[in-house]
Order: sequence, then C-alpha cells, then structure tokens
Amino acid sequence: MKRLEELVVLIVGLGQIGGSMGLDLVRKRTVARVIGFDRNPRVRRRAVSMNVVHSSVNTLAQGVREADLLILAIPIREIISLIPSLTKMVDTRRDTCILDVAGTKTEIFKALSKAGGRLNYISGHPITGSEKSGLDSVRPNLLADASFVLVPHRQCQKRWLTVAKRIVRALGARPILMTAQQHDRLIALTSGLPHVMALALTNLAVKSGKTDGQIRNLIGGSFKSATRVAASPPDLIVDMLLTNRDQVSPAIEALIEELSKLKRAIDQSDEALCRALIRRVHARSLNLNRSRGR
Repeated sequence: MKRLEELVVLIVGLGQIGGSMGLDLVRKRTVARVIGFDRNPRVRRRAVSMNVVHSSVNTLAQGVREADLLILAIPIREIISLIPSLTKMVDTRRDTCILDVAGTKTEIFKALSKAGGRLNYISGHPITGSEKSGLDSVRPNLLADASFVLVPHRQCQKRWLTVAKRIVRALGARPILMTAQQHDRLIALTSGLPHVMALALTNLAVKSGKTDGQIRNLIGGSFKSATRVAASPPDLIVDMLLTNRDQVSPAIEALIEELSKLKRAIDQSDEALCRALIRRVHARSLNLNRSRGR
C-alpha cells in the first residue's frame, strides 16, 4: 500500500466541503496529488485556478482510474444512486478506497449491501460548514477542530481506516468512530431537527409578514441564529430529512411533546413550572456547550 504522501485523491463534488478539503490537502501537501471532478466544467476550471485541486478530469471514470482514494462530496441521494456504478468502475484488483462526507449513513449502507461487490468504503461526516454552498464558500481550515465521524463498511480493510484517520487529522479535525445507526439517530437531533425548526419558524415569520411588514424591523440575533440553516441548499435539506426519516420523524414528535409541556405552562400562567422548565434546560445547555468546547 502507498504511503499517505504518495496517494492520488479524487474529490467528486467541488462545493463547500469537498472544495475546502481539497484546498487544505493541496496547500498542506498531505497527499501527492488532488484531482477534482464536478459535472459543471466551469466549476472544474475554477477549482484548478483557486488551487482547490491540482488538476481536474472530464469524466468520473477517468478520475476513478487515476485515484487511490475517492472522496464523494455530493448530495446523499446522488451517492446512493452512484454506488452501483462505482462497484463496477472501481477495479478491485487495485488498492482503492472510497470516503464519502454524507450527512446520513443508513441508506448508503443499504445501497452498498444491495449493490454487492467488494469496496473499501468509509462513510464520513465532518461536523462543520455553513448554509452557503459552492466554491465561493470554500475556505482554508474549515474542518479545524471539527468532529469527523467515520463509519467503515464491514468489508473495508483496516489500513484504509488508518489512512482516513490520518487525513482527517491532517485537516485539523477529530476522527470519531460510530455505527451508521448511532450516527443517524444522533444527527437527527443535532442537525435534522434544527433544520426542521428553522424551516417552520421562517415560514411562520413569512406568513406574518404578509399581514404586517413591521416584522422585518423586529428580527434580531435570536431569530437569525435560529433560522440560519433554513437558507441551506434545498436539495441538501431534502436529502438529509428523507434519507433519515426513520430517525427525524420521532425527533419531531419528541419536539412537539417538549413544546406542548411549555405551552401548557404558559396557558396556565404557571410561573413556577415555566421557571423550572427553563432553569432545567438552561443548566443542560451550559453542560452541552462545555462538553463541546473540550
């Protein structure tokens, strides 16, 4: 097996995450060469001019032939639909690995099982990024200090997991091993549900604005913070919610239950209960933020 600094990496999808990973791999000289592929030729040319990648290829098949490691930084359902083709494209006689950066996992592993084949596959998820997209949102050190979940497929060779961990650390992130089920259950709460809440809150404000335009003058930091992710690319949100519906739907039910508790306390003007609920959540919020900062 090649050493890390000898690897040729193909990044499929040159948006915020894929582009930022490529930018850091190039400037830190972590690997021998970074190749880029995007369906849009203008994006490919611009990525090369920005030093996001060393070079680009016109077809995915060409990139697969040249690369030792494929990083799939495309929407989740595109990854799922691509898996059957990848099982045919990747020459199993070569020592090749595939790493995705998808926001959900379970459906990807179902697709891998259905497709058959023997791929060194690791499903990853860097817990970073913003609601912006495309090459304009690429920046150095985007992954610095971020958690980076790694879920290796059962057929993946252990040495490739070691390589993936080294790349994650080279990008400044912290590799964390999980199962697909654990990741999807937790991400439904920490990412899926916040997107649902942001969408609902934004929609309520828009409806209110139709009858009273003054609402725009009352939008402050709390509203902006709570609704920021509603501006994420629609396809990204749809993929995240629908490929993890078995976990997101119960999370929404749990949220409704929590809101109902607070609503009952407000309806009854029960100050003691309101204060108890708020204090309890306040203490838990402080503990969560302290843990995240370590």
